Amino acid sequence: MDKKDICIVIPIYKEVLNEFEIQSVVQCIKLLSDYRLYFVCPKGMNTSEYRCKFKEIVNYVFFNEVYFKGIKGYNKLMLNPEFYKTFTDYDYMLIYQTDCYVFRDELLHWANKDFDYIGGLWFDNYIGNPYQGAKVWCAGNGGLSLRKTKSMIELLSSKKAMKGMPKLFTDAKRLKIFGILSYFKGILLLPFRFLGYKNNFSYRAKTFAENEDAYFVEAGLVYKKIKIPKVEDAMFFSWDRHPEYLFNTIEKLPFCCHAWYRDDSLYKENKKFWLNQLKKNEI
Repeated sequence: MDKKDICIVIPIYKEVLNEFEIQSVVQCIKLLSDYRLYFVCPKGMNTSEYRCKFKEIVNYVFFNEVYFKGIKGYNKLMLNPEFYKTFTDYDYMLIYQTDCYVFRDELLHWANKDFDYIGGLWFDNYIGNPYQGAKVWCAGNGGLSLRKTKSMIELLSSKKAMKGMPKLFTDAKRLKIFGILSYFKGILLLPFRFLGYKNNFSYRAKTFAENEDAYFVEAGLVYKKIKIPKVEDAMFFSWDRHPEYLFNTIEKLPFCCHAWYRDDSLYKENKKFWLNQLKKNEI
């Protein structure tokens, strides 16, 4: 695989970025300009500010504005096979949101590991606290994530049944709590669901109510439908939450990080830690 087989996709939804977001994109251009970079944005958005500030990025792809009206719309875009079909010229795409930061060019190295999906590190159950005993759980965060284009299309388009008959029967029995009619309806539908009716990855993607990255983690961890790395194989790909804990534990910065300038409740230590690292290492 060569660098030409990998693209970098930067989703944007507003006409002007803040100072930290600008810093993120500038760093991406500085270190990853050997790859094809794309801005993905809503139709009709004025991109003049981007074309002025980031002249190195000449590729813009526009999608329906409904996909950029909040996190729900963005999740729908990331779970739409048509999004990935736009980038079939590439074997892999790196999703690089504007709150990400890259520290060195290891992108080809990670792509050559041949995983279908690699995301930023999460602790137990997405938001576990390592200072309270939570373990590093999964490389799942999608804000900075590497995705195999063909695998994404195949997964999100799949009409094959997700669950086998034993699991479907167990699910049907649980319907008893909603009454006998719900239970018998569930039993009658078993043959159809076994053949994939409302029991496939395409349907799951269209109706998925959580963040899009949880869909890919479920597909990898629960259903083994795609290949995702074990935690030990992804420790230095991307960090999401509790970077100070990770740095003190393994004493090396990752390839990238996500949510580097955020300091809200989920990321309250991120901004301070990463600003200190950028200053100390003059990155």
